[in-house]
Amino acid sequence: MEKNQRERLRKLYRSMNTHVYYLIYKIMWTPSFISRIEWRTMLEWLDPKEGERILDVACGPGQLSLKIAERGCEVCGIDRGEYGIHIARYLAKRLKVAAEFEVGNAEDLPY
Repeated sequence: MEKNQRERLRKLYRSMNTHVYYLIYKIMWTPSFISRIEWRTMLEWLDPKEGERILDVACGPGQLSLKIAERGCEVCGIDRGEYGIHIARYLAKRLKVAAEFEVGNAEDLPY
């Protein structure tokens, strides 16, 4: 298989996979039962209020960040994984949720 063909297939797969993440988010938030329990507890504990600024370190594909942003918080997520950030940005755009996601290392944060 040629390099161009491999690259096109990789882009197609990533595109299809981001749509799957969107459907999972809309239907059940996350496919992980444990994460749903943990995150609901975290949301209750955090009790984020509209206008608060939240930094989600190691946000992955951003499901928790987006739930917080849906409550009107200003959210920024950071993760080392480029693909997770790609999905988080896609979900934010598709859901029309204002949240920023950056690829980066938590050890390099300026604070």
